[in-house]
Amino acid sequence: MRRRFLAGCAKLGTFALTFEPVLAREVHSLALTRPTLKDAARRMAWYARRFGVPVPAPRDLMHVFCENLDHVQTSVMRRFLLRRHANTSNGLLLSELCLLSAQAMLAALPAGRPPMASAYLARMAFETDVNAMLDRIHQGAAPDYGQSAPSKNRFSLDKADAARALADVTARLTRDGIRNFILSGTLLGAVREGDFLPHDYDIDLGVMGEEVEIGSLIALFEAADEFTVLSAQSQICFTPDAEGKLSVRTTPVVLKIAHSNGIPIDVFLHYLDGETLWHGTDLYRWDNRIFTLSPYQLGGVTVDGPTDADLFLTENYGNWRIPKSDFQCALDTPNQSIVPNPMSVALCLRRAWLELARDRAASAGLLAHLAQDGYLEGSAETGYRLAKSAFEIKL
Repeated sequence: MRRRFLAGCAKLGTFALTFEPVLAREVHSLALTRPTLKDAARRMAWYARRFGVPVPAPRDLMHVFCENLDHVQTSVMRRFLLRRHANTSNGLLLSELCLLSAQAMLAALPAGRPPMASAYLARMAFETDVNAMLDRIHQGAAPDYGQSAPSKNRFSLDKADAARALADVTARLTRDGIRNFILSGTLLGAVREGDFLPHDYDIDLGVMGEEVEIGSLIALFEAADEFTVLSAQSQICFTPDAEGKLSVRTTPVVLKIAHSNGIPIDVFLHYLDGETLWHGTDLYRWDNRIFTLSPYQLGGVTVDGPTDADLFLTENYGNWRIPKSDFQCALDTPNQSIVPNPMSVALCLRRAWLELARDRAASAGLLAHLAQDGYLEGSAETGYRLAKSAFEIKL
């Protein structure tokens, strides 16, 4: 009953902000169907910031505000954003339009179905938005966050709770014969601090994608009283088939769960690609050289992790021995590669724009990387454009 009341309030609040019934119903659905109210609250906060309300922005500068919207919802949100553009800085507006048109393409190109006219129109909008964003970056105007400045991370792991969650999740996986290992910030804490990082907010675990099926993994945790399954993400890759038409492939990449004591846990599926072992989210991919596993001690728990921790952490963090409290996994990871889908490209452009404020050489490097991978054409001197062949829709 309380959830229904809060969902109704969210629906009314969203309608009051947007005057768009479609968007109000979408927030209402989020509030009713998601394990927590976090997603609905973040969506409402995004609408409020478009009116200049000083609501703190997500700490993640690469947060996708339009995630999982369908094609109609994306179009309506775009209409709302353009109505409120006076309260959005030019660069921020352009980057958000890029994300919206990328989401429209994702919604219009489901796996296993041929492209529709809506996908063709979404691709046209994506090209227009990307080229406008590239012009903005070429002008060199660094972002001014203003009221969109990211909020500080006020959350930190309770180490006793984290140790309990780590012990329970590794025991549950091992009991079912699933190899598992710590990685990312959890491994960094074990190696550098001998404990959990003081300002971390979750536990990072890895499993091998070839050894476990995502449905079985979900069922395993749904059957365990001490865990709640929050979401499962798949990576969507757009690649041309033999006839030049886009082929859509989805790969399960991460399962997000929470321990009963509140500790979030990300379980990343790892896949072999030649000499690379990669993992990621729906929009990011991180590449590591193939590694073996060795035991580590963390919070009184014996866990496995990459044997050559120095190599693994250097690939992921660069100089990992120096603590960096404001680390952003979407901005600061040297081993991040571009996923072949329009949202990943849009986020890379947003990253290039954000980098203008702190490292212009890094911004230029990101654009050069996009060009090298065939997503952009042109040059740094004359300016870049979206390549005509990038995500080309052939009806």
